[in-house]
Parts: sequence; structure tokens; C-alpha cells
Amino acid sequence: MHLLLASSLESTAQQIGKQLRPEDLELGLFVTTASEGEEGDKSWLEDDRQAALKAGFKLNEYTFTGKTADQIETAVRGASALIIEGGNTFYLLDAMRQTGADKIITQAVASGKCYIGSSAGTIVAGSTIEQVKGSDDLQKAPGLKSFEGLNLVDLAFWVHWGGETGELRQKDLRSIADFYEKDLKFCLLRNNQYLHATDAGYKLEG
Repeated sequence: MHLLLASSLESTAQQIGKQLRPEDLELGLFVTTASEGEEGDKSWLEDDRQAALKAGFKLNEYTFTGKTADQIETAVRGASALIIEGGNTFYLLDAMRQTGADKIITQAVASGKCYIGSSAGTIVAGSTIEQVKGSDDLQKAPGLKSFEGLNLVDLAFWVHWGGETGELRQKDLRSIADFYEKDLKFCLLRNNQYLHATDAGYKLEG
């Protein structure tokens, strides 16, 4: 298992690149599916893309939308790393489930494929995406039946957290309190932080 789960790839790509083997940089599958569920300015997506390129990645931009499971499996198999980008978390998870990408990615990560998440791409890797209710538009994913994440790690994520790199929102504090009362594991990530998860355990970087 090798996952690097960030709030913002723009702010962490250089550090993440240093954690990888040269062969992991050879062809990153840059999955932009979540951005399709967002409207307005998407300059953050281009900022993440440029940061990944500067960190040494060669990128193949890709979306799960409109693809068959066989097509996705071929693309994932041919990639040196999976880079799952930000946007609408509900839309992303819905697309993953409709196409079978959720199972394909889970199997790829179990076999050692490197997974890099940014924002929504990080959230879906966790145990649940329920915490983004009220910030992401659920109407963008009318077919979504469950908020359970991919469970690549046993944590729920709050991204773009607090201080100078995000804002503290009362809804987040209430949701965190609820998770705490239920004894559920969670991780708060500032934009300049990422969680490095391997079989040996978790380490917060940045």
C-alpha cells in the first residue's frame, strides 16, 4: 500500500514527488472526473496540473465518465501512479461506482499501485464522504446510494482545514464532534499537508 493523500496537490506536489521512486513519475493517470461536478472557475485544477508537472510527473489526463470498466482497468494498469483530483466529492464517488472504477482502484492499490489524492480524491479514499454534506452539491450525484468511501485507509478526511489555508466552519466542527462521539477515526489536512499511508502505518507530512 502506498497512498499520498493531500488537500491540495499544488501545495504538496514537490514534497510528494520526493517520496516516490523515479518509475512512479513515469505516467501519472491524472483523473479530473470530480471537476466535472463543479461550476465556475477551475483554475485550481490547472494549478495542480502544473505543480505535478514541475514535480517531475508525466501526465495522462483522464476521466471515468463515459468509460467502460475494461477501459478503466486498461488505463489504470498502464499508469505508474493514480492521481485523483479534486472537485465535487459526491460526483466523483458516483462516477466511480457507476463505472466500476471503485473496485478497479481498490484492487490496484492493494497490489501496490501508488495512489495520490487531492481534495475530493483524498476524501473518497477514506471511510466515508458524509462530512462534505453542505459543502459539495449532492444533486450532482443523483444516483449515489451510499456515502461509504473506498476504505483505502480507515480515516475520514476534512481537507482545506483551518488557519491561513482554509476556513473553520461551524458545520465541520459539528460533524467532527459527531465523528468523535461515534469513536470514528478522522484526519484534518491543511493545504500544505498530506498523509503518507503505507503498510507500516500513517505519517502526516508538511
